[in-house]
Amino acid sequence: MAMQQLALTPAKLYDGLDTGFYAFTCHLPLPEELSLRVLDCQPFDQLAARLPPVEFAQLLREGSFRQTSGVFATYVGTDELPLCYHWHPPWLLVLASGEYQPARYKIYLEGGWQTSFLAPLPVSAAGSKSPTTPRRRPPLVRLMDWLLN
Repeated sequence: MAMQQLALTPAKLYDGLDTGFYAFTCHLPLPEELSLRVLDCQPFDQLAARLPPVEFAQLLREGSFRQTSGVFATYVGTDELPLCYHWHPPWLLVLASGEYQPARYKIYLEGGWQTSFLAPLPVSAAGSKSPTTPRRRPPLVRLMDWLLN
């Protein structure tokens, strides 16, 4: 099945301090209720390895996403914030999130797509761990989860 873009209007979900950024959760009105935390998102760059090239090109075109140049090249969205994605089968949601100014954080919903398949990450993209091994959360994320719960 080819990817289909959802009728989600891109929107600013959060604009505030870092404490609210790390605790932010939203519920999206998809055909099923979906709860989303920005800390659970994956780097957008990994999608190139998980989607067929034609679907990844479609995603870039329909979302108007672009890749920056330079040593730390990444894909960016609204306000030049780095992109990340959340996949809750069959929904693929793309967010732009991060620090916009010192101590000011933003989260944007860039769009959503319905897709039936994302390939597991190849070992080279996921590190030395097996694709079936759950991804360990970075220390800062674990600390923030501990502080917020």
